Amino acid sequence: MYQPPPVQPQQPYPTQPGMVPQHAAQPQQPYPTQPGMVPQHGGGTVIVATQGGKQGGGGGMIVAIILIVVVVLVVGSIVVSGILYVWANNLAADGTSTTAGTLGNFRAEDASAGISTGNSDTLMKISWIHADGDLNWAFVSFKIEVGDSAHTCTPNTANNCAITESGGSDPGSWETDEILYLKENNADICGAGGEVTCVVAIYVSYEGKVIAGTDRIALS
Repeated sequence: MYQPPPVQPQQPYPTQPGMVPQHAAQPQQPYPTQPGMVPQHGGGTVIVATQGGKQGGGGGMIVAIILIVVVVLVVGSIVVSGILYVWANNLAADGTSTTAGTLGNFRAEDASAGISTGNSDTLMKISWIHADGDLNWAFVSFKIEVGDSAHTCTPNTANNCAITESGGSDPGSWETDEILYLKENNADICGAGGEVTCVVAIYVSYEGKVIAGTDRIALS
C-alpha cells in the first residue's frame, strides 16, 4: 500500500536587520502635511480652504453709514439756517432789531406831543419790555437818524438830542424800571421842513453790544 511521504515542516526565513517577512503588514507612513491640508484615513489629503480678507465688507458698511449721517446733518443745518433767515427777515420787517445780545429789549413809542418846526419837541417815549439789569450811561451809545442827519442822545444837554429819565433813582444808570423821553435840545430834528411824518431810525448799544428793541419809528 502506498504511503505518502511525510510533510516536512517549513523553516522560517532567516531575518536580518532591516528585512521584513513577506505577507507581514507594512507600516503606513504618515502623509506629509502642509498648512491647510488634513490627512484622510483612506489615503489622500483633504485641502481645507480658509476664507481670508472678507472682513473688509463690514468696514465699508460703517463708512457708508457715516457718510449718510454727515449728509443728513449738512442738509438739516441748511434747512434750519433757511428757517432762521426767514424768521429774522420777518422780525426786521416788523421793525424789531434781531442783532441784540442778552441785555434786554426796549420799545419806542411816539410821544404824546406832535412834531413841529420848533427845536424843543418831545420826540418819543422809551420803556423796557425786558431788561437784564441797570446799564451805566457811561457805556451806553444812543443814536438816532432822520434822513441824512445823525444825532447822539445823552441824559444831559451836551447834545442836540437830550434824554430825560422818569421813574428812576440813579441818574448815572439806565434803570430797568424807568421811562426815557427823547427830546430836541435846541435843534429841529423833526419837522424842520414842515413834514407831517418824521421817520426816525434808532441805534442803541451797551459796551459795543447791540440792545434789541424798536429800530425805526414814524413820528407825527
